[in-house]
Amino acid sequence: MDKKVQLKVFTLMAGHTHGSYNLVLQEVGGIRKIPIIVGTFEAQAIATEIEGITPQRPLTHDLLVAVLAGLDVELKEVLIYDLQNGVFFARLLLHKAGLISEIDARTSDAIAIALRTKSPIYIESHLMDEIGVEEKELQSLELNEKPSRPINSNDYSVYSKSELMTLLDEAVEAEDYIKAALIRDELNKSK
Repeated sequence: MDKKVQLKVFTLMAGHTHGSYNLVLQEVGGIRKIPIIVGTFEAQAIATEIEGITPQRPLTHDLLVAVLAGLDVELKEVLIYDLQNGVFFARLLLHKAGLISEIDARTSDAIAIALRTKSPIYIESHLMDEIGVEEKELQSLELNEKPSRPINSNDYSVYSKSELMTLLDEAVEAEDYIKAALIRDELNKSK
């Protein structure tokens, strides 16, 4: 197996096309980053974990983590091992009773699960060498994008505290956890 580089989530931002988001990962202890295009549901799954939001009912990734724990299986790491035609490939490395199993997974799903289990995320070093970009290169790729969380660009600063509380309750009830995180952030600003 090649050497690998550990990654951490750097940011999640709206993509160029409707319904897509760029998940940017950064090497731990370094400056290189890689953008990964993810869909709306995957972005929401990642954002809820980053924001520390607990849904009223388990989301799919939460369910999988609960199943793994119930079976006494530990996620040792996520490894991004290939890139083909702009699509990243990842594996979950699972450990149970001294045995290691590798399971193929969509990279966005693997990252959402790794965040929930606090497991490390790695990329093969040769891939990082090929596609890793520094901040200035990343910014030039994003000229038409403005960093944001994956949600409609509502300005919650115009709402009163009681209105924000109502909106927050509605967002949680609708399981729109990204919107709920933005509303919560606005409420925290007024403290």
